[in-house]
Amino acid sequence: ALLLGDAEDSVSFDSEGNFLFNRRRTQITGFEDRKHRFQGGCTAAVRDHGGSGPDFNTISLFKDGERITRPQAIPEALKGKPLFPMVTFKNMTVQVNFGPEPLVDLGFKCCMVNDAAAADTTLTKYATPADGKYEALFPLFLPDEGTFHWLDWFLGKNPEYAEISDRKIIDWAMKSGLFRPRRDANRLSNDRPEMNFGIAHLDDGSVKEILATAAAMQERNVVVMEIQGNMIQKDRAAILRRFNTPHFRRVAKVMIGEPETSNDYRQYVHDIILREKQAQVDKVFGAKRKERVALEQEKAKVQRRLERIRRSQIEEEGGQEVKDEDQEKAKEEDETKMEVEEEE
Repeated sequence: ALLLGDAEDSVSFDSEGNFLFNRRRTQITGFEDRKHRFQGGCTAAVRDHGGSGPDFNTISLFKDGERITRPQAIPEALKGKPLFPMVTFKNMTVQVNFGPEPLVDLGFKCCMVNDAAAADTTLTKYATPADGKYEALFPLFLPDEGTFHWLDWFLGKNPEYAEISDRKIIDWAMKSGLFRPRRDANRLSNDRPEMNFGIAHLDDGSVKEILATAAAMQERNVVVMEIQGNMIQKDRAAILRRFNTPHFRRVAKVMIGEPETSNDYRQYVHDIILREKQAQVDKVFGAKRKERVALEQEKAKVQRRLERIRRSQIEEEGGQEVKDEDQEKAKEEDETKMEVEEEE
């Protein structure tokens, strides 16, 4: 993942005392005072890989040699896999120490990254192109003709490519914690959506220009997703000039008409359409079910109301019958009393 804690392939601690994994933040320690924050001290992330004990397969955070978090279990998705150390920061200066000796004593023996045993490490090799040239890919599409469906499919098949587009910048900014208000649906654009972050360098496209310039200096494959820009000759020429460097091979890929049958892209799109239709059917079914449940609840409510009325009527009728019987009995007693008086 580009950002720590954004997916299942990383875990991290932040300066607010949170443990981050798969887009979830779990508060594990409170930094009530500034001395426990990362600023102005030596912070260490320690992984317990000893093979036994209650803290096996956990990771803990230390500050100036003292533990400031409880041991956090490494998620199942990362167990048994090599973990690459990474530090992200802003508005501060950071010194990184991977070894061979820690800057602050932790109170126990702990191997640094540079001092790790060969059995505890994995060597990752990045293959370079045979001709030494990386690819700058410029897809050519008609608007709203499966453009970004193809891009998602392509990046899934070729994760070594970096996407350069407005949507990627928006995604990056929002995952970094920036707020972006919702916009009118009639003003939305897949190719050039409004940034609308209220930050000048983001909203005016300066960040995108800087990102494209930086990408042109890196030795890696990139895909430049500019639907309008890649189609118009003047705009395309300006973009191509940026990648006119010895280590890049510029490739235009025209995708207009029927998709290729030699790959699974067609099936990929069919699956998307099927999921969208299924989501619509589920939504309609859920609405009808909710309506049916509401109707049944209303019927039950009416039935209970009628039942209360019926019981009330029965009670009133029963009370009237008792009253009539009492009156009849009193009348008989009066008549009997009168007869007795006459006999006397």
